[in-house]
Amino acid sequence: MPNSQIHQGVLPQRILMTADAVGGIWTYALDLAEQFSLGGSATLVATMGPAPTQAQRSQAAAVRNLELAEGSFPLEWMPNVSEAALAEAGAWLKRLESHFRPEVIHLNGYTHATSRWNAPVVVVAHSCVSSWWLGVHGELPPAGWKGYRDRVMAGLEAADAVVAPSASILKTMRAIYSPRLKRSAVIHNFTNLEIPFAEKQPVVLAAGRLWDRAKNLAVLDRISPIAGWQIQVAGDADGPDGSVYRSEHIQVLGRLSREQLAQRLAAAAIFVHPAKYEPFGLSILEAARAGCVLVLADIPSLRELWDGCALFAPPDDVACLANCIDLVARSPRLRSEYSIKALRRSHEFDANASTQSYLELYASLAEAHQAYRGERCFSVQQ
Repeated sequence: MPNSQIHQGVLPQRILMTADAVGGIWTYALDLAEQFSLGGSATLVATMGPAPTQAQRSQAAAVRNLELAEGSFPLEWMPNVSEAALAEAGAWLKRLESHFRPEVIHLNGYTHATSRWNAPVVVVAHSCVSSWWLGVHGELPPAGWKGYRDRVMAGLEAADAVVAPSASILKTMRAIYSPRLKRSAVIHNFTNLEIPFAEKQPVVLAAGRLWDRAKNLAVLDRISPIAGWQIQVAGDADGPDGSVYRSEHIQVLGRLSREQLAQRLAAAAIFVHPAKYEPFGLSILEAARAGCVLVLADIPSLRELWDGCALFAPPDDVACLANCIDLVARSPRLRSEYSIKALRRSHEFDANASTQSYLELYASLAEAHQAYRGERCFSVQQ
């Protein structure tokens, strides 16, 4: 990883990063920590929420210079989370900081940015309940979520810098919360997933939780089957409320490991993502890297990232979505054209470039923080 442009005197060597083992943030955190390790930096990944699985622990153990700390605290976006539980989680994170002595605090959440940290704080706005609700329902969440919204705004305003994976989600967060940000930046996500080579099959693949209304994957069951093609969905069909999705036309593959998903992506000719809400879409990037044709929801974030190299359909327009899939399924020429376009675009979301951007941000914040502490120390001595 090239980091020669960063002043080595302020390059952070220890980063404390929060994460959870529920969704894509786990993958994001491990991939980023792996990139940091190439430059010699160590990362303490502190997870909250459901405990990592043994397979996830093995993934973390394979990353050099990564230490994993597990906290059994509720995640800040969970319904009815108490202030006492959040305060207890914050105290645990502060103890980790005292032990690990990081130069930068990287929060993949909002609430704990208001803690009295000894290092500068970067908040990464992957998503939030309010933007999810707006994307899915077309309105902000009901009054019962006001406490959560207040905590998100306070965290955004307390952070030394706010990062978002797309300009679209950053714009949305500004519109919802109107926070007073000290500094903001867009740093795209990336993937370290290795895609094996495989001959493409007549398969339309999707990935995500079938019960998540934001992913909108149930719409695929309303598409008439295409002769000779299969529609497959990788992801949980069992909802957190005990419900089980029953499919009519699609083949539900269930939860797959990253390696299993890589194999499915390598063989699929088309990848479809009809989401109503998607701040970035790591599975889309991985599908493009695998040479899949992309058929995506026509929402601002996905237009921003993939315009010109994917086919788009409004997420609620079943006929348009079906026509897009049918069009490329019946045309080898179009599949070849859009596969190449997506593959080329995928390489613009480069691991080295994103890592460099994070490290440059960290370094500038750490340097400013050191200067500020030096000024305070001098002032006190005077």
